[in-house]
Amino acid sequence: MMKRFILSLLTVLSVVLGYAQKKHVTIQSQQEIQVQQLLHHFFENPALTYMFYDQSYGEVKVGNTLQQNSEIYDPMLGRASNTISFDAFSFKKSKHHNVYGRAIYRNRITRDIQWNNVENHPLVWPYVVADSIGGKAYIEQYSFDGAWSRQYHKMRVGLQANYLASESNRKLDPRAKSLTWHLQLKGGVSWKVSPRYVVASYVHWEQYEQSHNIIHMKPGTSSKIFYLQGFGQSDSGYDKIISEGKSIANTYEVNTTNVYMQLSPYTGTGWLFNVGLGRSNLSLFEENNHLVNTYHSNIYNGVLGYTTNSGLDQWIFKVTTHYYQKTGLEYERNTIDEIINTMPRYRETDLQLKSSVLWVQNSSHLSHLHRLGIYYNYNKMDYSAWMARHKNSKEISGLQLHLEEGLEVSKGRKSFKVNAGLKYFHPITHKLSNDDTNTTIYNELVQPIYLSESTSRLDVFLRLRVDFPITKRHLLFVESKVKTSWYKQYESNNVWQAAIGMLL
Repeated sequence: MMKRFILSLLTVLSVVLGYAQKKHVTIQSQQEIQVQQLLHHFFENPALTYMFYDQSYGEVKVGNTLQQNSEIYDPMLGRASNTISFDAFSFKKSKHHNVYGRAIYRNRITRDIQWNNVENHPLVWPYVVADSIGGKAYIEQYSFDGAWSRQYHKMRVGLQANYLASESNRKLDPRAKSLTWHLQLKGGVSWKVSPRYVVASYVHWEQYEQSHNIIHMKPGTSSKIFYLQGFGQSDSGYDKIISEGKSIANTYEVNTTNVYMQLSPYTGTGWLFNVGLGRSNLSLFEENNHLVNTYHSNIYNGVLGYTTNSGLDQWIFKVTTHYYQKTGLEYERNTIDEIINTMPRYRETDLQLKSSVLWVQNSSHLSHLHRLGIYYNYNKMDYSAWMARHKNSKEISGLQLHLEEGLEVSKGRKSFKVNAGLKYFHPITHKLSNDDTNTTIYNELVQPIYLSESTSRLDVFLRLRVDFPITKRHLLFVESKVKTSWYKQYESNNVWQAAIGMLL
């Protein structure tokens, strides 16, 4: 896997170096970074990539991220992690076409994972294959992303492809190993309908597959494997004990399709509109292509905003809504293992409402940023077991306040950026109902997840970045970020990030 990545990376780096040849490298401004983050819904359309940067841009960096959780965290994500990453990308902009390429490599070690034997468990939730022992996971991941767009008179078309592959494993019993690939394809078109506006649309298709294997090696011992199916429940029909030399294999398949319609200002001033509809389906297969569980999700997205750009000052107002419904299915079989009944047992509803304001003040050598966000989230999960023996539910809603200030000082080809901010989450509703409060799954999984989602939290972060020239053409940069999360009556969690790179 590493050899394939290196060979592919060399190819991408050649593209980066070839496309980014300029007499002078331009530093990415604070304004560009924040606008890209706030308006990422529109940059997802490959036909609108010309809005991504004002001019060609390339960057290569190496980074390290350390995360340490104390008392409140999701056990499936682990208590601590250490990630080393390499990121190289290039954006080439010309009058009639744009080309974008990116390669990312990550190597992560995660400690103290509990009740999770698979990779990317939020995507396959609630059908997670797990064990009660837990342990350390070693994950190697690489992804490649490429996009192209071209203008034909008033019309612009764009295509994008992203491929991600990863391998994760554990070295102690039960030894879980996952091989994952994730392919995303996008096709978009935009049309300039007036001097001020473009109308756009794009389709986003995804296919995800995870091959998952668990083997037990130590003589004289065994492990119990659980097929989780609801909030605190497992499927006794599939749960099994494996001993020395025994193994089980599973496959996850997820396919997702989204369609979007957009309205965007052509000149940087005007109304923003984005609406999307999507459908996602998961299937979990045991060995011999035996169907265990499925889920179906309906997804709805909407964005309405307004932006103004006078050259010196830029304002962005945005309201976002995201809503999805997920239904999980279980199957009743006869004596010859034929499916005779399909029953919806798991239901999840999630609603997010976000309002954001961004104000950037620019001068010849100084840029000042102000950002305010108010977010509301509502999530409800319900699970009813066979013959209604168990009825479990979780309901959480809350408000989050986001405040951020940024300052950028530039002189010639040198710049210094600092961003500081906070996010405060306050729960409004938090209810947990579970019929099996004395089980190990409840005490080690259900209750910790509920606590992490329903407790008041204050996140404080600080980001620093320095850019300076090392040759007539190239710039070196160093960046770091520190984030601390404080919880009421509990110890804090911390994240440290550092990276060094070069602008090409």
